[in-house]
Amino acid sequence: MLYGAERRLLDIIENLDHRKFEAVVLLSQEGPFAEKLKDEGIETVFLDFKFKILFKNIGRFFEITKTFLWILKEYRIDIVHVNLHYLTSNLWLAFLLSRKPVIMHLRAHVWLAIFEKFVMARCARIICVSDFVRRSFFSKRRSDFIVSANKDRLEVLYDGIDVEKFSADPEAGVLRQELAAGNNEKLVGMISAIDPIKGQDIFILAARRVCDKYPKTRFVIVGELYCETKKKKEFKERLIRLIEKLGLEKNVHMFGFRENIPEIMNSIDILVQPSAHEALGTSLVEAMACKKPVIGSSVDGIPEVIGSDGAGVLLETRTPQALAEAVLFYLERPQEAQQAGIIARKRVEEIFDMKKNVSRLESIYHKLAKR
Repeated sequence: MLYGAERRLLDIIENLDHRKFEAVVLLSQEGPFAEKLKDEGIETVFLDFKFKILFKNIGRFFEITKTFLWILKEYRIDIVHVNLHYLTSNLWLAFLLSRKPVIMHLRAHVWLAIFEKFVMARCARIICVSDFVRRSFFSKRRSDFIVSANKDRLEVLYDGIDVEKFSADPEAGVLRQELAAGNNEKLVGMISAIDPIKGQDIFILAARRVCDKYPKTRFVIVGELYCETKKKKEFKERLIRLIEKLGLEKNVHMFGFRENIPEIMNSIDILVQPSAHEALGTSLVEAMACKKPVIGSSVDGIPEVIGSDGAGVLLETRTPQALAEAVLFYLERPQEAQQAGIIARKRVEEIFDMKKNVSRLESIYHKLAKR
């Protein structure tokens, strides 16, 4: 399965002007993403750089440094674009020795490890996926003695989506068919990795409140564990037990991982994202492109997605009651839900169009290549 950062990188590569740019992707191992890149005819190189550096394997560290520099030369790389900042820890020396311009994508508001900051100091551009990420970087995630507060190097570039692929299609009712849902039954969706931070438990508790008033409402959870740690496995098991405890077996459905997200988005009536933290919230953008009203927590980068012009509802309190009230608001006001969807689509076309955003990225590439 492909996760958010992998999907965004693939989107960037597919939308580049291939008359001017050729992508070579460096991965640490084989897997679904590597297979997808190969299927798309994208050059892929492997280097096992993800390991814990100890004194006993220090030779391996210098070996991957040497190999990385060889890859740059062999494939005639002009610009290095780091898609996930935390993948650079073991390559920090290679980045410092390299004479190539480096771009780093900051896709999350996490603390930077010391060696990631060394790489950051080497970057010609640091791309933040939201203004929230940019603000976080300057407020508490920077070290003055390593990373200078040069705001010219930081740029906000929202993750875009394919606005043609994600568009309203009344005929795409794949989930309705699977659930045998009638036209009078509304579907409320949540599409994200199974994780306590995402708030599937809040979603289920809110479903109980909504179903008390509208018993035919269906709630669908699409997504799977991002990494199967013990804590996350236990959380998923708790979700299953919570559905049973609340008697929602006929109302709440967990579909696991799905590839056909555009069809999923067109199946639902409302998309919900009650996250505790979210650097941006691409699922919201995808639903908005399909003219769906959205509901999200008023945290981090989510307000930048939903905005304040009526595309959706921002939850000031991240509680089942607040979420249930927001869902009921749209269920009981279908005309306002429809209008919100129209506004949402327009907002996506203006701000989150992949082609426009990749064009901006290409401009950065051109400037750095000339330098």
